[in-house]
Amino acid sequence: MLQVLVVDRSRAIVASLGSWLGRTGFVSGLKTATTATAAMRALASFSPEVVLLDATIEPGGWQPLAQRIRERLPTVHLVLMSAAAPGDLRHLRREGLIDDFVSKTDLARQLRWKLRKLAL
Repeated sequence: MLQVLVVDRSRAIVASLGSWLGRTGFVSGLKTATTATAAMRALASFSPEVVLLDATIEPGGWQPLAQRIRERLPTVHLVLMSAAAPGDLRHLRREGLIDDFVSKTDLARQLRWKLRKLAL
């Protein structure tokens, strides 16, 4: 069972993804945030194993938040959620800024597979 933090600027996505994650059977603890500030506040009292991070979370970009999360939780599995093609993000995996990415166009199928793999 995994502890998961969902960070997305869309309240609707956060609500539906949070609800879906609760039904997967892989998640034992869940927190959500719609801003970088709220995400860091959640991390003050919660140590997730997985962070699902929206690529459009902040006007200045998601990278500063990803770096702050990595500094606080170096072993967290950081998954970037984006509508961009996966090839556009592969260099970020090599640099260690993210561990994985999922396309928002196929979010449920991709996350089910990735979470199952992480939960084992």
